[in-house]
Amino acid sequence: MAETGQPYAYTGDDPLNATDPLGLYSCGSRSASYTVRHANRGGRDYALTCGRSTTVNNGKRIQGYGIRHIQQDGRHFGGNLSNAGLNLVVETVEHGTFDPSQSTPVTSVYLYRTAGHILLDNDEIEAIPFTVKVVVNTTYQTITTAKITNPTIDQRPLDNCNFDGQAMPLCASP
Repeated sequence: MAETGQPYAYTGDDPLNATDPLGLYSCGSRSASYTVRHANRGGRDYALTCGRSTTVNNGKRIQGYGIRHIQQDGRHFGGNLSNAGLNLVVETVEHGTFDPSQSTPVTSVYLYRTAGHILLDNDEIEAIPFTVKVVVNTTYQTITTAKITNPTIDQRPLDNCNFDGQAMPLCASP
């Protein structure tokens, strides 16, 4: 709390939601447009919103965006956008390398190289470098999605109490 001034940030600012010791973020019943984080890049402010999951409506696939999309189906950050993941998304947009080869007229892709401890299948912890790919919608200035591109790390929990290469504290404390 001393560093952020937000004692319950790890519980979505709800002190009664104490069932989340790792700081895994839940938008709960918040609206799709609810802004969780802001990131500034080149004078533009990009918002990470709760968004929506990919859905199928009358046989038509509707693409998701934001936190709900990032968490969907166990993909992206292992199905959870932890305190570490939230910060990585912001860091990627702020300090990532712009990748024009993956970008379109309405989206920009930023790649951020970092390293973190992951929990392996044999319950051992290993520090592995990886890249986080973040896509932002330049029309609406929102963060659409974020994915760890290394399949060894994606879909595994990140230990956000022992995260390497970050200037900010990532360990959520109850």
